[in-house]
Amino acid sequence: MNPPKIVKKDEIKIIGIEARTTNEYESTGEGKIPRLWERYFVEQIPNKIPAQINPDVTFGLYTDYENGALGLYSIVIGIESNDLEKLPDGMVVKVIPAATYMVFTTEKGPISEVVPQAWAYIWKWFESSNVKRAFSGDFEWYDARSCNPNWAEVDIYIAVM
Repeated sequence: MNPPKIVKKDEIKIIGIEARTTNEYESTGEGKIPRLWERYFVEQIPNKIPAQINPDVTFGLYTDYENGALGLYSIVIGIESNDLEKLPDGMVVKVIPAATYMVFTTEKGPISEVVPQAWAYIWKWFESSNVKRAFSGDFEWYDARSCNPNWAEVDIYIAVM
């Protein structure tokens, strides 16, 4: 992977579907995240989100951390919207906070491989870095580069202090 870039982002409001999980649970092979992604596509969630600002970008938001990388957190898969009043049934509104982010870009390849590989790299990178994670909201940015699940590239934004 290439070295991460540093960027500042304004807050982003998304509407999507949510699950609570832990990294430990996700490593069992019975994780909630793959099932949430499956639900997102099977139930055609993108078609139900109103007033989409950029429908070509899907967010995988990690937020509401209880104990950093060790505890419970929420995963929300959704799209940026500017109509937060018309919330579809079963969906939530989440705010990705304005922050400074380290942006890691995955290698190109099967999405089911390159995203977990990138996260493993990110965890190791922060363990050996003086940069501290904020755990205020991290997200995966899926755009035109990730339309083909067999040859995808994804940006992962990690909020830092």
